[in-house]
Amino acid sequence: MVGLSLFLVGCNRSELPKLEKGEALRVDCAILLDQYPEGEIPKEAWPRSIKDLKPIRVAREKNGLRIFTFEKNGRYTGGYCVFPDPQFVPSTQGVWIRKTEFKGIYQFRM
Repeated sequence: MVGLSLFLVGCNRSELPKLEKGEALRVDCAILLDQYPEGEIPKEAWPRSIKDLKPIRVAREKNGLRIFTFEKNGRYTGGYCVFPDPQFVPSTQGVWIRKTEFKGIYQFRM
C-alpha cells in the first residue's frame, strides 16, 4: 500500500510542470483575459510563459485562465488556474485545488 501511494505521488509530480516565472505568467494571462471571450484560446496566441508549461490546451473562464497540462482517458485533467487578481480564490466545487507559491495561481485536478 505504501509503495502504491509513493508511486502515485511520483506520477503526479511529472504531470504539472514547475512554475518558475509565476508573476510573468499572471500578467500574460491578464492580457489574454482582455483579448478573448470565454472558451478555448488558440495556440498561436499563447505567450512564452504559457508555452513553457507545455499545455495541451488553454481556456478562458469568467475570472481567469485554466491551463491544462495533462489529460488521462479523456476524463481526468489537471494543470494551473491563473487569476489576474491575486486575491481571487477559485471555487473548489468538483475540483481539487492547491495553492502555489505565486499569488493568484493554483494547481487543479478534476
